[in-house]
Amino acid sequence: MVRVIVRDGRASRDPNLVTVDGGEVLAELDVERRYRAGDRLTLPDGTDVVVIGVRERVVPHQREPIQTVNVGNP
Repeated sequence: MVRVIVRDGRASRDPNLVTVDGGEVLAELDVERRYRAGDRLTLPDGTDVVVIGVRERVVPHQREPIQTVNVGNP
């Protein structure tokens, strides 16, 4: 299982919600496989988005890294 944090990378995002890690957190998912740039996914609210950036970080004492993906409009 891979923990994925989905962040908003769309041009219309709220600039007040942007942090050093990226845009607003749109979802946190546990998935079987890692995402790659270009992959498409559907957010919990039904919005279709495409992965435009991926970053992984290793957390001590965890088998799988945490993946942060930035998403944009398809």
